[in-house]
Amino acid sequence: MNLPPPIETALTLPDGARFYRCALQVNPFAYVQRHAKTTPFDSEATYNAALIRSFKEHDIEVIAVTDHQRCTTGQSLAEQARSAGVIVFPGAEVETKEGIHMLLLFDPEASMDRCNGVLGDCGIHDQINPPSNIKYDVHELLRESKKWGCVCIAAHVAGEKGLLRVLNNQARTTAWKFEQLLACSLPGPSEDAPENLRPILLNKNPDYHRDRAVAVINAKDVSGPEDLAQPGASCWVKMSDISVNGLRQAFLDPESRIRLNSDPEPEDHAEFVAAAWQSGGFLDGAAIHFNENLNILVGGRGTGKSTMLESLRYVMGLEPIGEDAKKAHEGIVRNVLKSGTKISLLVKTYQPSPHLYLIERTVPNPPVVRDDTGKVLKLAPIDILPQVEVYGQHEISELTKSPEKLTRLLYRFLEHDDDMATRKRAIQGELERSRTRILETEKEIARISEELARLPALEETLENYKDAGLEETLKEQSLLVREESVLKTAVNRRDPFEGIIQFLPQAGIDAVAYPDRAKDYTAKERLTIRGAMVPLAGSQGLVENGLVEQAMEFIKRNTGVKTQLMDGVRRENRWAYPEEALREAIVNALVHRDYLLSGSDIELSIYEDRLEVGSPGRLPNGITPERMLTGCRAARNQLLKDVMRDYGYLEHMGMGIPRKIVKSMQAHNGTMPELIVEEERFVVRLLNL
Repeated sequence: MNLPPPIETALTLPDGARFYRCALQVNPFAYVQRHAKTTPFDSEATYNAALIRSFKEHDIEVIAVTDHQRCTTGQSLAEQARSAGVIVFPGAEVETKEGIHMLLLFDPEASMDRCNGVLGDCGIHDQINPPSNIKYDVHELLRESKKWGCVCIAAHVAGEKGLLRVLNNQARTTAWKFEQLLACSLPGPSEDAPENLRPILLNKNPDYHRDRAVAVINAKDVSGPEDLAQPGASCWVKMSDISVNGLRQAFLDPESRIRLNSDPEPEDHAEFVAAAWQSGGFLDGAAIHFNENLNILVGGRGTGKSTMLESLRYVMGLEPIGEDAKKAHEGIVRNVLKSGTKISLLVKTYQPSPHLYLIERTVPNPPVVRDDTGKVLKLAPIDILPQVEVYGQHEISELTKSPEKLTRLLYRFLEHDDDMATRKRAIQGELERSRTRILETEKEIARISEELARLPALEETLENYKDAGLEETLKEQSLLVREESVLKTAVNRRDPFEGIIQFLPQAGIDAVAYPDRAKDYTAKERLTIRGAMVPLAGSQGLVENGLVEQAMEFIKRNTGVKTQLMDGVRRENRWAYPEEALREAIVNALVHRDYLLSGSDIELSIYEDRLEVGSPGRLPNGITPERMLTGCRAARNQLLKDVMRDYGYLEHMGMGIPRKIVKSMQAHNGTMPELIVEEERFVVRLLNL
């Protein structure tokens, strides 16, 4: 595109902060050799060249070289990376007195003497044979880092040598809340961290709460090109200045300046690229290069915010909503921009494909839109950027004081749908019809229940008539026949409800089998179980197993069979858990969970030493674990309970927990099931000895 010189000049100006993909824990070749890592490279030169090719392949623009207890070993890799255009933070990974691994990163311009001096201050005077630990504990290291001008990152914070695993109690709390600790690294998002550490990382544990949360970044040991392909090896950091201060600023604002590999990739959006003014007056030659994430202008009084906003509004042909805003806009156009001033605005759109457009407007003429060939288009600027809105701070304040204008403002942000009113009326009509059908069905169920309640008395009367030999009076038996037909058809009358119950969208089970005793990023098997609660049958027999049977199959696949010596002589193969207890726990979770909590499934978790079934929702109607053990019952979903009982999954008396779970577990391995009440979840835990 042939751009006018003022716009060309604008594009050479800085455009503020942007996201850089960073790998902040790269090991040099000496580390690979020292730790006998498997590698196809026989020299430092080939190793460095392969890493640099991988940096380019994965769009990694910034790295940190962090050998253990050393910094000189990474000098060759750092120099070659810089020559290839990669920005390098020199640094080291040190181990504190307590055995905690911490990354120390220095400015890209920092000399090797400076890095060596800091390591010497830590007690590392011989980097060929350094001590296993530095002389500082983690609190002292964080305090000294401010003096050194470097940034500290708690490496693999949830791992074996991580801060949250090594420290406990008050020492861990104090270290985590230390103001110089700004960031920690994980191989994935905080939500996937071990369960006991997750609230700390999410800043939701009150004992560890900070006014500014510790930033979580993706960084892990990179010891070869293949490691860079792993999601946990790198992340995106937004910086305007690639330096320790740039990192520190990003860590202080992680929500907007840190993007993990697990975060959704931002969608392409239309954007202002650059603007320029030609007037012959004091705005002549002024230009600005916009940041791609521009959504607000901030500055002190007299810095030109209003002139910029009204220029953008004018070139786009947008009208202010508020009366005061209109007067201010007209005043700036008349007295600041003035007649004859030409405003040029370069914009970029991505739908249906990337395009550049140049919008030009000379006061007081209408705007002109050109495509990337310079051709004038018969389009208005709003046709190019239909979603753009421009507001000044005083205008927003004015609009909030007028309900009518505020409604107009909000209406402009809505996506209009001409068919919405028609669809809304149709949905309302259907809801009303559904309401009527539900009320009629409830009345029918009540009537049937009343008639069924009379049946025992009628049967007793019939027996009395037979005993008295009064056959002629047995004509009343026809009434009993009718009552019996009601009994036989009662189940069929529930069919509309069973269709709903079988396919409740929330009736799902998230099943995970872990290899050890705690949640891990890896699992033996993960399965989301969906479908009908009960088995579906067709003319050819079973079509699909129900949720209960599918869950039981998952458990059997992921729990072993143990051989036990019975009576001192006989060997017997036994499952890790009694089937009766498992089935009862799953059925209870399906029947009694809170179905108003959408987006949450039942959680079935299998560990090496236990099995847990977690049901969404608080316990209903004053029920507690203690009352459950006595057989107390209070159904949250009575209709669902009745249908599952008719299918043979539940008892009538509410004794499933004491009889089927407690009794069978005690008979099986002598353990007592744990009934756990959490904030919005109820968990049944079975132990595997």
